[in-house]
Amino acid sequence: MTFKKRVTVAAVFLAVVIGLRIWLSSEFSLQHLIEHRDEFRRYAQENYFLSVAVYCASYLASAFFLPGALPLAIIGGFLFGWAGAFICIVFSALAGSSLSFYAARRFLGRWIQTRYSKRLKKFNAEMDLNGPYYLIAMRILPVFPFFMVNFFAGLTRMPFRIYLLATLFGIVPGAIIYPLAGERLGAVRSGRELLSGRVVLPVALMLFLVVFPIILNEIRRKKRKPGKKG
Repeated sequence: MTFKKRVTVAAVFLAVVIGLRIWLSSEFSLQHLIEHRDEFRRYAQENYFLSVAVYCASYLASAFFLPGALPLAIIGGFLFGWAGAFICIVFSALAGSSLSFYAARRFLGRWIQTRYSKRLKKFNAEMDLNGPYYLIAMRILPVFPFFMVNFFAGLTRMPFRIYLLATLFGIVPGAIIYPLAGERLGAVRSGRELLSGRVVLPVALMLFLVVFPIILNEIRRKKRKPGKKG
Protein backbone atom coordinates (compact mmCIF):
# COMPACT_ATOMS: atom_id res chain seq x y z
CA MET A 1 0.00 0.00 0.00
CA THR A 2 1.38 3.41 -0.98
CA PHE A 3 1.90 6.23 1.50
CA LYS A 4 -0.96 8.24 -0.05
CA LYS A 5 -3.38 5.34 0.42
CA ARG A 6 -2.21 4.84 4.01
CA VAL A 7 -2.84 8.51 4.82
CA THR A 8 -6.27 8.39 3.14
CA VAL A 9 -7.35 5.32 5.11
CA ALA A 10 -6.05 6.86 8.35
CA ALA A 11 -7.95 10.11 7.65
CA VAL A 12 -11.21 8.25 6.98
CA PHE A 13 -10.71 6.17 10.11
CA LEU A 14 -10.14 9.29 12.21
CA ALA A 15 -13.22 10.98 10.75
CA VAL A 16 -15.36 7.95 11.64
CA VAL A 17 -14.00 7.92 15.20
CA ILE A 18 -14.68 11.64 15.65
CA GLY A 19 -18.20 11.21 14.27
CA LEU A 20 -18.93 8.32 16.61
CA ARG A 21 -17.55 10.30 19.52
CA ILE A 22 -19.81 13.26 18.78
CA TRP A 23 -22.84 11.00 18.38
CA LEU A 24 -22.15 9.08 21.59
CA SER A 25 -21.56 12.25 23.61
CA SER A 26 -24.94 13.59 22.50
CA GLU A 27 -26.87 10.32 22.89
CA PHE A 28 -25.25 8.87 26.00
CA SER A 29 -23.46 10.32 29.01
CA LEU A 30 -22.94 9.74 32.72
CA GLN A 31 -25.67 12.28 33.43
CA HIS A 32 -28.04 10.29 31.24
CA LEU A 33 -27.12 7.14 33.14
CA ILE A 34 -27.68 8.87 36.49
CA GLU A 35 -31.14 10.01 35.41
CA HIS A 36 -32.13 6.47 34.36
CA ARG A 37 -29.96 4.48 36.75
CA ASP A 38 -32.74 2.30 38.15
CA GLU A 39 -33.78 1.06 34.69
CA PHE A 40 -30.16 0.38 33.64
CA ARG A 41 -29.32 -1.52 36.81
CA ARG A 42 -32.55 -3.54 36.68
CA TYR A 43 -31.86 -4.53 33.07
CA ALA A 44 -28.25 -5.50 33.88
CA GLN A 45 -29.39 -7.71 36.75
CA GLU A 46 -32.12 -9.40 34.70
CA ASN A 47 -29.83 -9.93 31.69
CA TYR A 48 -26.51 -10.32 33.45
CA PHE A 49 -24.47 -12.38 30.97
CA LEU A 50 -25.73 -10.42 27.97
CA SER A 51 -24.94 -7.16 29.78
CA VAL A 52 -21.42 -8.36 30.63
CA ALA A 53 -20.82 -9.41 27.02
CA VAL A 54 -22.03 -6.06 25.65
CA TYR A 55 -19.99 -4.19 28.25
CA CYS A 56 -16.80 -6.12 27.47
CA ALA A 57 -17.31 -5.58 23.73
CA SER A 58 -17.84 -1.84 24.31
CA TYR A 59 -14.69 -1.56 26.43
CA LEU A 60 -12.70 -3.53 23.89
CA ALA A 61 -13.92 -1.09 21.22
CA SER A 62 -12.80 1.85 23.38
CA ALA A 63 -9.32 0.32 23.58
CA PHE A 64 -9.19 -0.43 19.87
CA PHE A 65 -10.78 2.55 18.14
CA LEU A 66 -13.54 4.26 20.14
CA PRO A 67 -13.11 6.92 22.87
CA GLY A 68 -14.85 6.55 26.24
CA ALA A 69 -12.80 4.21 28.45
CA LEU A 70 -13.12 6.36 31.61
CA PRO A 71 -16.94 6.69 31.55
CA LEU A 72 -17.21 2.99 30.76
CA ALA A 73 -15.05 2.12 33.78
CA ILE A 74 -17.36 4.16 36.02
CA ILE A 75 -20.47 2.63 34.43
CA GLY A 76 -19.05 -0.86 34.96
CA GLY A 77 -18.65 -0.24 38.67
CA PHE A 78 -22.27 0.89 38.87
CA LEU A 79 -23.69 -2.06 36.93
CA PHE A 80 -21.50 -4.95 38.11
CA GLY A 81 -19.71 -3.75 41.25
CA TRP A 82 -16.01 -2.89 41.31
CA ALA A 83 -14.82 -6.52 41.34
CA GLY A 84 -16.91 -7.56 38.32
CA ALA A 85 -16.01 -4.39 36.46
CA PHE A 86 -12.31 -4.87 37.28
CA ILE A 87 -12.24 -8.30 35.61
CA CYS A 88 -14.12 -7.05 32.54
CA ILE A 89 -11.93 -3.95 32.19
CA VAL A 90 -8.57 -5.70 32.50
CA PHE A 91 -9.53 -8.49 30.09
CA SER A 92 -11.15 -6.19 27.51
CA ALA A 93 -8.52 -3.46 27.75
CA LEU A 94 -5.63 -5.88 27.23
CA ALA A 95 -7.38 -7.54 24.28
CA GLY A 96 -8.31 -4.22 22.65
CA SER A 97 -4.90 -2.69 23.31
CA SER A 98 -3.15 -5.67 21.74
CA LEU A 99 -5.31 -5.49 18.61
CA SER A 100 -4.85 -1.72 18.30
CA PHE A 101 -1.09 -1.94 18.82
CA TYR A 102 -0.74 -4.75 16.28
CA ALA A 103 -2.85 -2.94 13.67
CA ALA A 104 -0.90 0.32 14.07
CA ARG A 105 2.47 -1.43 13.86
CA ARG A 106 1.53 -3.52 10.85
CA PHE A 107 -0.25 -0.70 9.03
CA LEU A 108 2.14 2.23 9.65
CA GLY A 109 4.64 1.55 12.43
CA ARG A 110 7.17 -0.62 10.60
CA TRP A 111 7.00 1.58 7.51
CA ILE A 112 7.61 4.77 9.52
CA GLN A 113 10.48 3.25 11.49
CA THR A 114 12.16 2.05 8.27
CA ARG A 115 11.54 5.22 6.24
CA TYR A 116 12.57 7.70 8.95
CA SER A 117 15.05 5.63 10.94
CA LYS A 118 17.69 8.39 11.07
CA ARG A 119 15.26 11.14 12.07
CA LEU A 120 13.76 8.95 14.76
CA LYS A 121 17.10 7.98 16.29
CA LYS A 122 16.85 10.34 19.31
CA PHE A 123 13.16 9.64 19.76
CA ASN A 124 13.76 5.89 19.76
CA ALA A 125 16.62 6.26 22.25
CA GLU A 126 14.32 8.21 24.58
CA MET A 127 11.58 5.62 24.19
CA ASP A 128 14.02 2.80 24.90
CA LEU A 129 14.97 4.54 28.15
CA ASN A 130 11.66 5.93 29.39
CA GLY A 131 9.00 4.54 27.03
CA PRO A 132 7.36 2.19 29.56
CA TYR A 133 7.10 5.01 32.13
CA TYR A 134 5.52 7.33 29.56
CA LEU A 135 3.05 4.62 28.63
CA ILE A 136 2.05 3.90 32.23
CA ALA A 137 1.64 7.63 32.93
CA MET A 138 -0.64 8.07 29.91
CA ARG A 139 -2.70 5.07 31.02
CA ILE A 140 -3.18 6.51 34.50
CA LEU A 141 -3.85 10.09 33.38
CA PRO A 142 -7.30 10.02 31.69
CA VAL A 143 -6.49 13.01 29.46
CA PHE A 144 -5.33 10.89 26.53
CA PRO A 145 -7.93 8.66 24.79
CA PHE A 146 -7.09 5.02 25.42
CA PHE A 147 -7.19 4.03 21.75
CA MET A 148 -4.86 6.88 20.73
CA VAL A 149 -2.22 5.76 23.24
CA ASN A 150 -2.43 2.24 21.80
CA PHE A 151 -2.12 3.50 18.24
CA PHE A 152 0.88 5.78 18.83
CA ALA A 153 2.66 3.10 20.85
CA GLY A 154 2.37 0.88 17.77
CA LEU A 155 4.27 3.48 15.76
CA THR A 156 7.30 3.16 18.03
CA ARG A 157 9.69 0.22 18.15
CA MET A 158 8.70 -0.74 21.71
CA PRO A 159 8.64 -4.55 22.02
CA PHE A 160 5.12 -5.97 22.38
CA ARG A 161 6.04 -7.75 25.63
CA ILE A 162 7.11 -4.45 27.24
CA TYR A 163 4.05 -2.69 25.84
CA LEU A 164 1.68 -5.32 27.26
CA LEU A 165 3.35 -5.28 30.70
CA ALA A 166 3.34 -1.47 30.90
CA THR A 167 -0.29 -1.45 29.78
CA LEU A 168 -1.21 -3.89 32.54
CA PHE A 169 0.55 -1.79 35.19
CA GLY A 170 -1.11 1.33 33.82
CA ILE A 171 -4.70 0.09 33.67
CA VAL A 172 -4.92 -1.84 36.95
CA PRO A 173 -5.05 1.24 39.25
CA GLY A 174 -7.80 2.87 37.18
CA ALA A 175 -9.63 -0.45 36.90
CA ILE A 176 -9.91 -0.38 40.71
CA ILE A 177 -10.49 3.32 41.41
CA TYR A 178 -13.01 4.29 38.71
CA PRO A 179 -15.37 1.32 39.27
CA LEU A 180 -15.27 2.15 42.97
CA ALA A 181 -16.40 5.64 42.03
CA GLY A 182 -19.09 4.07 39.82
CA GLU A 183 -20.59 2.29 42.82
CA ARG A 184 -21.47 5.76 44.14
CA LEU A 185 -23.73 6.49 41.16
CA GLY A 186 -26.73 5.46 43.19
CA ALA A 187 -26.11 8.31 45.64
CA VAL A 188 -25.08 11.25 43.43
CA ARG A 189 -26.99 13.77 41.35
CA SER A 190 -24.33 14.63 38.74
CA GLY A 191 -21.23 13.12 37.14
CA ARG A 192 -19.00 15.75 38.73
CA GLU A 193 -19.70 14.43 42.23
CA LEU A 194 -18.03 11.14 41.29
CA LEU A 195 -14.59 12.70 40.82
CA SER A 196 -14.10 13.50 44.48
CA GLY A 197 -10.84 13.67 46.41
CA ARG A 198 -11.07 9.90 46.98
CA VAL A 199 -10.61 9.42 43.24
CA VAL A 200 -8.41 12.38 42.25
CA LEU A 201 -5.82 12.03 45.05
CA PRO A 202 -4.94 8.34 44.41
CA VAL A 203 -4.67 9.05 40.68
CA ALA A 204 -2.36 12.02 41.35
CA LEU A 205 -0.21 9.91 43.69
CA MET A 206 0.08 7.07 41.17
CA LEU A 207 0.99 9.52 38.43
CA PHE A 208 3.76 11.02 40.59
CA LEU A 209 5.19 7.57 41.32
CA VAL A 210 5.34 6.87 37.58
CA VAL A 211 6.80 10.25 36.55
CA PHE A 212 9.43 10.26 39.32
CA PRO A 213 11.69 7.61 37.63
CA ILE A 214 11.64 9.67 34.41
CA ILE A 215 12.79 12.77 36.30
CA LEU A 216 15.44 10.71 38.09
CA ASN A 217 16.77 9.34 34.79
CA GLU A 218 17.01 12.87 33.36
CA ILE A 219 18.98 14.06 36.41
CA ARG A 220 21.38 11.11 36.12
CA ARG A 221 21.81 11.74 32.39
CA LYS A 222 22.72 15.40 32.93
CA LYS A 223 25.25 14.46 35.62
CA ARG A 224 27.01 12.05 33.26
CA LYS A 225 27.49 14.60 30.45
CA PRO A 226 30.09 16.86 32.21
CA GLY A 227 32.16 13.78 33.06
CA LYS A 228 32.29 12.74 29.40
CA LYS A 229 33.52 16.19 28.32
CA GLY A 230 36.23 16.25 30.93
